[in-house]
Order: sequence, then structure tokens, then C-alpha cells
Amino acid sequence: MPSIRTRATARGVQSPLPPPGRFRGAVAVGLVATALLAAGTTPALASGPAARVTATAGVAAPSWAYRTVSGYLPSEEAPLEATATSDDGSVVLYQARVDGGSDASLLLRDTRAGTTTLVDHAHGLATTADQEAETFALSGDGSTVAFTSRAGDLLGTDVPNGADVYVTDAHGGAVRAVAHPGVPDRDVREVSLSADGSRLAMVVGHAEGVSVLVVAVATGATLYRYDGDYATRSVRLSGDGRTVVYGATADGTSALQVVDVASGTVVASLPEWSGDGPQVDRTGTRVVYRAGEGPVPPGGWFGPARFLVWDRTHPADAGTEVLAPVGLRPTGPVVSADGSRLLLTAAPSDGGSIPSAAYAVDLPGGATQLVAGGDPDGGATGTGAYAGSLSADGSAVTLWLDGSIVSATRSSTSAGAPTWPGGASLSATPRSSTAVQLDWPAAAGDLKGYEVSVDGTVVATVAPDKRSTTVTAPDATAPHTYAVTAVSTSGARGTALSADARALAPLAVTRGAAGTLHLAFPLPAGTTGITGLRVLRAPGGQQADHPAVDPASYAKVADLPATATSYDDTGLAALTYYGYRVDALHADGSTSPLSESTVERTDLPDAVPVLVSGVGSTSATVTWPPAPAGTPLTAWRVERQDSGGAWATVASLSDASRTSYADTALTPGTAYAWRVSAVLGAGWPVRSWATATAATTRGRASRASRSTRRGSWAGAPCSSAGTSSSAPPTSPG
Repeated sequence: MPSIRTRATARGVQSPLPPPGRFRGAVAVGLVATALLAAGTTPALASGPAARVTATAGVAAPSWAYRTVSGYLPSEEAPLEATATSDDGSVVLYQARVDGGSDASLLLRDTRAGTTTLVDHAHGLATTADQEAETFALSGDGSTVAFTSRAGDLLGTDVPNGADVYVTDAHGGAVRAVAHPGVPDRDVREVSLSADGSRLAMVVGHAEGVSVLVVAVATGATLYRYDGDYATRSVRLSGDGRTVVYGATADGTSALQVVDVASGTVVASLPEWSGDGPQVDRTGTRVVYRAGEGPVPPGGWFGPARFLVWDRTHPADAGTEVLAPVGLRPTGPVVSADGSRLLLTAAPSDGGSIPSAAYAVDLPGGATQLVAGGDPDGGATGTGAYAGSLSADGSAVTLWLDGSIVSATRSSTSAGAPTWPGGASLSATPRSSTAVQLDWPAAAGDLKGYEVSVDGTVVATVAPDKRSTTVTAPDATAPHTYAVTAVSTSGARGTALSADARALAPLAVTRGAAGTLHLAFPLPAGTTGITGLRVLRAPGGQQADHPAVDPASYAKVADLPATATSYDDTGLAALTYYGYRVDALHADGSTSPLSESTVERTDLPDAVPVLVSGVGSTSATVTWPPAPAGTPLTAWRVERQDSGGAWATVASLSDASRTSYADTALTPGTAYAWRVSAVLGAGWPVRSWATATAATTRGRASRASRSTRRGSWAGAPCSSAGTSSSAPPTSPG
């Protein structure tokens, strides 16, 4: 992958950062431009001036769907223009200012996993290093990040002495320095990675001059070295790691060198190179470079940029010229790994007010298409775009668009298909572990309805007057792609609006001991970029069977390690509903929803036997445990059963703080049983609080009492109100 040199400031960084999904839409434009003939049809030329191809390209009008890549961390403020993209377009590396800092952080967005990871973090911390990365590169397979930095806290043992080069696993692994022995007092200025991340090319400044090195990442072994003067720069490594391209000065003349790494042989020397960074494809077959500017047109400020494509099949040729779109002054370019597409950023050559736009040029055939930007009114293509990087086949473009990093993918539409308004996007909002809500704007034109798909499979059709639906998520273990396509009455299909979303993980909440709720939340498989978990709770009131949880009232209860799968919330009010959810913590301190919300209530303590004490001939004292704080208690109900009698209420105590009652209307020598119930408010039923305990008063019973005791005993140890046991009470010792 080519290296990226970042800028201190980005054009348009004052633009507000839109929410994810702001720039998903469709654009169908065409322009007439001069372009490159297909490789293999270019005539063989002698070394010297480049051949100019002036064939007029056909008008191309594809559609591009936009998906915002940046802005998923709430603390992101201003992404820079520079980006790097994996071969399949799913992993994007870019820089953005975070938490109001003046330096930019290096962030990696994995669109499939739905995670954003801080790459250049301080050693052992989840914060950005003390200086920003100066250049960076991403391997084609998305596994490895390389960057140069002057920071002194990346390894914990750094002693800054110029910029050094570091590599790390793309998903938040440990940062380590790349060994490059034999170059003391070094200052690494540029880096470029092979597609598998195993080889690294760099430009290194030192006391004796500037060197180009190609090293093995794992060992630091030098595979190729060139020692040049201070004009040596602009290194690029082919995807297979076998070809290195760089600018050097020989005999007072600057030229772009194309070198075979294994043999050190200079395959080609291209003197028309103007000094801007070149690009090389995966196999080192094509090299694209800038060759200065043409004549300034009448009334213009700048001449048209000239780009040459050198082909290994004609190594002696300077290359074939790709002319910029008429009236535009492009910069760049970027070439796809398979060599099939160029990406250019172009602004008006006359210095007019039309903002910059990104164009894709298909090398086999030469068709040129507007990808994004160039619309002063901020229509479907956005206002200002600056080219960044391409997927291996050129089908996905990652670029800066109106204050966000955006991935644009090429699609097609049928003739007569409905169209989306400018800036249209699909919102995919997880609602539970099984449901995702989709919302979209109204399409214009002949409209029959909308097709809704999940991972490319149509799951529903929606009436044309609807703008929202909820679909079943396949699972909550990974992100899935949701899409909505507008369809006409004739069956013509428009460009799909799409968004990725991961359904919320299930959250199980169960009642434990009194005042305790147990939470279980297994982390979805494959979840990356999470540094911890946050448990949040919201009160739901005490009204029986009617919890009232306000989603805005969730507050942090605890922060847990990222590996935690459960949590016990204790000390809660009795008979009270609580809502819970679990959020993921990220390296920059931001959070994102991880689990669904679940509501559960606490319970009362289990009933225990009532304590009977102070038993005399005509009285006894009944004692029971106090109610927990917050119990919606309105009264204590004390019930007594005498020998042969039914349960009867002997006291109703409105003082909730009472825990005893003296029963003084007893008969000597008589067996009794007592129990206590809690009379509750807020619609709760009466609950057994202290189960029946029997005792016999002192003294001799009267004849009438003894006669009654010979009859049946209806006495009652009981576990709940309204039930009793047939076992008679036992007299105390």
C-alpha cells in the first residue's frame, strides 16, 4: 500500500460532522474526458517524451452509494483528508482530531465488525500518543498498520531522536518499533507496506544522506537498500513486495526509479517524474506518476496536470499520458492494486468557485466518472471531495467528503427507476437482540414500493407511503448489512441505500436475594475494539405490573472489564422495577450500545417463622423482621388462631416501623398460633411476612376451654396468607 502523508489542517474541517450514514445516496453523472487506452493496445515507443492519448472516452453515468466511515466515536471532531483502505474495502485507516486535541489520532474503522480502534495510543494507555503520526500505511489484507511518529510514549522506553517507524496489529495490538540496523540517528520520513504486511519500504534520513530500505517486518532484515542524497523520496512498495518505486537524483537529474527488490536491478528510470508521490499496482506492472503541467489555458491560472502510466510490458517507454477532465486541475493520483482504475481529485483550473471533486478513471477503456463532490449546493454528490484510497479492484473509494470520511461503492440503476433525494441515507437502529429498525427518505418518481434486504436477501416489501420498518436480525453475534431499494411499477430498481448494524446482545436479568438483581450478558463473538463494559440502570417505579422506565434516566452503575459476562446489583429498594442495559467502552472513553434494555423488579425477603416470646397466662408478644427500606408497606396485619378457631385479625398496625405486637386478650392454658402479613400499596397483593408459630399460655384452662380443645385443631404453620397446615401447635418445653 502507498504511504499517506498527512496535513496539519484539512480543507473544510469547520464543517459539522454528520451522523454515520449522512452521505449515502446515488449519483448518476457523465462527462467527456480524454483518457488512457487499454493496456496492451498502446504502441511501443522509444525512450523519451510520453505518448499522449487523445481518444475521447464514452460518457459514463454510474451510481455511487455513500457510507460514512468516520464519526462513530463521539469524541471525533475533524477527520483529515488522508486515508488508506484494505483490498476488499472493509477496513479504513484515517486520522481525526479527538477530544479537542490539536494533534490527530490514527483511527482504524472495520466496517464489518462495526468497530473503530485507536492505533497510535500511548504505551499501556487508551489515549493518543504525545505526537501525531506523520505518515501511515495499511496492508492490503487489513491486518497491519505501519506509521512514522516522533512521539516519545509509544513504547514506554522511547527516546525521540527524529521520527521512527512502528507497526501494530490493525485491531488494537501492541505497538512495536521496526528494526532497521545500520542506520543510526535515523529520521523515517515515509512508509509503504506489502499487501500481507510482511514487508515494509521506508525513506530514512540520516547524517550521511537519505536511504531507501525494504525490510522484513518480523525480523528487520534488510532486503534492499539504496543510499542517495537528500532529494531521495516518495517510496512505494508493490502489493507483492517485489517491486519498490522511489524518486532519486543521478547525475544531477531527478528520476523515478522502478527497482526489483530481490536483485536490486533498476527496471526503469523515468525522468519525466515531477516529484509527486507515485503509485504502483499489486504486481509492480503499472506505475502511475505525475509529469508536470501542460500550458496554461487562456484565462486560466494553472496548466492541466499530466499523469503518465508506465507499464512493465514496455519498460523503455516513459508511459502513456492520462489527460485530466477538461477544465479541471487534478492532483494525485491513486491506482487500484489490480491496476484497473485511477482516482483523481480535481478542482477548476481557472480557480473558480466550484469545489473540488473526486473522479475515477477506468484504465481499460478510459471511462471517467464523477465519484463525489463538485456540487456547490451540496446535492446528491456532496460539495467538496478529496480523493483518498481505492480497494484492490477499484469498486470501493474511500475519500474525504464535506467533513467526513466516506466509502463510496459503485452500483447501477435501471432506466426509469425511482431516485433518492440528495444526501439520502438509511438509518439502521438496533432495537433488541432480534430486531433492527430501518428509516429512509421518500424516493421520487414512479414508485411501486420499497424492497428491504438483509445481507443481500429480500426479506420484506413496503408500501410506497411508508418510510420505516422493523426487520428481524439474523443474530446478534456480528454486524449485518441492511438495504432498502426503491422499485417502480415497471420493476425498475433504483440504487440501494445500505447501512451496517449489529443487533443488541441479549441481557438476562433475574431476581436474587432481597434487593439484588443478577445480570448476565455474554459478549457477542468477534467483538473487537472494546476496552471495557459499562452497566447502566434506570428506575422503573413500584407500581405493580406497570414499570415506568424513562430511557433518558439511565445512569452508570459500574464499569467492568471487557471480559465480564455478569454483574450483581445489590442494595436495591424492595418491590421496585429497574431497567438495565450494557454499553461498550472504547479506547477514547466513548461508549456505544451493546445490549438490549431489560426491565426486572426486586422482591421481598422470604417469610420466616414469627417469634413468640413473653408467654404468660393471658398475654404473649409476637415479633417479626423489619421491612427493607423503600418497601411500599401500608400496614402490618397480625392474625391469631386459637384452639379450634379460625384465623382472625387481632391487630392492623399502620406504623410500618413496628416489628412487634403484645397480644393481651388470651385465655390461660390455651394453645394459640400467630402469623404476620404485609399489607402493601401500589397495587401489590398482601404478602406473608412471618409464618405461623404456636404457643400455649400458662395456667389451667377452664372446663369450657378444655372441652373445646378435645375437638379438632385447625392450627396453622403457614407459608402464605389464606393457607394453613393441619399440624397442631406444640407447647413450649
